[in-house]
Amino acid sequence: MNQLFHLFLARLREFRREPSAFLFVLLVPVLWLAILGFLFDQDQQSRPLQLAFVAQSNHHVNVLSDQLSPVVELSQSADSEAARDAYMRREVDGWVELSPTGSIQKYAMDPGNIHSQSLGWVVSRMGASPAKINPQELSRPKSSYVDFLVPGLLAMTVLTTSLFGIGMTLVANRREGLLVKYRSTPVHPAYFFSSYYLGRITIFALELFTLLLGAFLLFKYGSARTILPFFLIGSLGCICFSSISIFLAAKTSNVGAYSGKANLVMLLFLLIGDVFYKVPILPWGLERVISYLPLNTLTQ
Repeated sequence: MNQLFHLFLARLREFRREPSAFLFVLLVPVLWLAILGFLFDQDQQSRPLQLAFVAQSNHHVNVLSDQLSPVVELSQSADSEAARDAYMRREVDGWVELSPTGSIQKYAMDPGNIHSQSLGWVVSRMGASPAKINPQELSRPKSSYVDFLVPGLLAMTVLTTSLFGIGMTLVANRREGLLVKYRSTPVHPAYFFSSYYLGRITIFALELFTLLLGAFLLFKYGSARTILPFFLIGSLGCICFSSISIFLAAKTSNVGAYSGKANLVMLLFLLIGDVFYKVPILPWGLERVISYLPLNTLTQ
């Protein structure tokens, strides 16, 4: 175990002695978060309130649509169950049930959603008192673009730093003849490769703290309770992608050749990895296939 400890320290020293890698690993994900978060999340906040109305007559919905447009977008649902399904799928911010006379029977909202909180204003605008009508509060998982982006950026940094931080080092060591020299020492191969896994997980802890701190300061995202689940799942991702990196680096001594293979894998995973955008529905059931890819599993 003493060998493993000293090899682990060597992995950390390698990281510390590369200022460019240090800045890339810690700064670039926060920059992506700031640029994409401010670019797309603000558009999400400024969109109209989207409501589903359960009414027996289209007349009442059409009248309300004229009164509330363009601040509110209305859609008519066949029944309460359909409105609830649309609400839980986040197609609407809430729903309102009308009586045959057009008065409000009940309405449902998400207390943690900035758009749903405006539903009380809509009820008042329709001539009813929100205090007299108990709203049905149904909380849903948060779904702003930042809530989608942060896990994707964490998965992306696990992927990129594992592929280039470990594989590139192994290829450089093979090219310089260091791996042959390691074999002449009493260091066990299991300790040698385990040090890469432990070093990668330790660096990921620093990446996680930096990105979550930036997300909290910029967008009030997350809490202390999110750190441990993200760390545990991200650590499994580090082990997975570090193994892929070691596999790609096997029998490769040319840095350019390894860089090409790593970039190809990274490009494929990022295009269909749910990192920056939701992957669209693909033909022939391919969306089910890509859901089992390592990066998609990690982001989910």
